[in-house]
Amino acid sequence: MLMWTVFSAESYLKLVKPLLTLKVPGLSVPNECQQSAMKHAMQQPFSLIQGPPGTGKSITAVRLAYHFVKLNEKLSRTPDTVKAQVMICGPSNKSVDVIAGQ
Repeated sequence: MLMWTVFSAESYLKLVKPLLTLKVPGLSVPNECQQSAMKHAMQQPFSLIQGPPGTGKSITAVRLAYHFVKLNEKLSRTPDTVKAQVMICGPSNKSVDVIAGQ
């Protein structure tokens, strides 16, 4: 039997907020727009990040993956709990290759 761990919005946000200030090893500090996109994505069940080439979408996705992995490490799990997962999709192989290379 699989069980979902349910968190209140308040307790979830308490876990997320400190993660948004973590520096991701090997990456520069995000700019204001990237920080805003990350904050929004970490507080919503689904997010779409789009923009013109060279605006940091792929690097923002790498940062999000890092933060979600860190969040998943903080969430308590029992052997019967569904393991939290992170999925990243891109419009092309190139965009996904950039993310995978980070």
